Amino acid sequence: MISAKRKIVLRDVVFLLDGSDGTRSGFPAMKDFVLRVMEKLNVAEDKDRVSVVQFSRDPETHFYLNTYTRKDDIVDTVSVLRHKGGRPLNTGAALQYVRDNVFTASSGSRRLEGVPQILILLSGARSFDNVDVPASALKDLGVLIFTIGSRGSDSRELSALSVTDFANLPTVQEQLFSRINTVRRPLNTGAALQYVRDNVFTASSGSRRLEGVPQILILLSGARSFDNVDVPASALKDLGVLIFTIGSRGSDSRELQKISHEPKYALSVSDFTELPNVQEQLVNTNYFNTINLTIGLGFFFLNKKPDYKIGNERNFSMPFRPQIDAC
Repeated sequence: MISAKRKIVLRDVVFLLDGSDGTRSGFPAMKDFVLRVMEKLNVAEDKDRVSVVQFSRDPETHFYLNTYTRKDDIVDTVSVLRHKGGRPLNTGAALQYVRDNVFTASSGSRRLEGVPQILILLSGARSFDNVDVPASALKDLGVLIFTIGSRGSDSRELSALSVTDFANLPTVQEQLFSRINTVRRPLNTGAALQYVRDNVFTASSGSRRLEGVPQILILLSGARSFDNVDVPASALKDLGVLIFTIGSRGSDSRELQKISHEPKYALSVSDFTELPNVQEQLVNTNYFNTINLTIGLGFFFLNKKPDYKIGNERNFSMPFRPQIDAC
């Protein structure tokens, strides 16, 4: 009997704690919450990494993602954290700070390796500054934000789990961790599009664009992209690449329409086993009918399903980091 080896999911987890004057009495409960979540993480340099940042008017990093590799060291540090204090509460500035200073390779972030980036924000009051722009900047970077707010926080600022008081944090602990456990490696379609523009549609990789040969990209996607697709899709179109997309049930149809050369060139299937059903629909588009030559198609698989091969085409497999396998 052969037993399947369970794949270990790595995570980079950053705790952002409200240390303003209004959370002084609740700060011990916040520290205890961090320690309880820590118990369920598998901390090591090559497994889960953890950082803790406290903020009020200004943010302060207690330790970065690459500071500690042992859970005991993190527990010791968190146990003796002192409440920062201060006002006003600038959550927006704190979000921008962790984006620019914590979720970076130099601080131990493995975002570029495809490791999920998670931010857990505990807030006890409404932010004095704007949170929209920095929150969007974090999301564009691929960071998943989980927020927990007490009675004094503004639930409209950031979608959040809520507690009446930080002493009740244990009541949402399991709910939070069940959500964290569903996090898998992000689908970065934008990065993949930029990669093929810079590394595949080039003369050195066999592209005959400069000879006037049509350049065609067929994108197969099984989920919504975690990063932004607009800029790299436009860059491909500016290069003269015609983009066709095929999405399964889990994909974002509007996103694929934006990526496609025209919205009508975004096709869909309920499951990738139904790809033969759209094969004729794809090759019978007006554009394909105007090309009186044989072309090789590059299929880009951006979900973690087995490779689907129609014939003897070149198959590009890029689940997280761009890798090209010629078949």
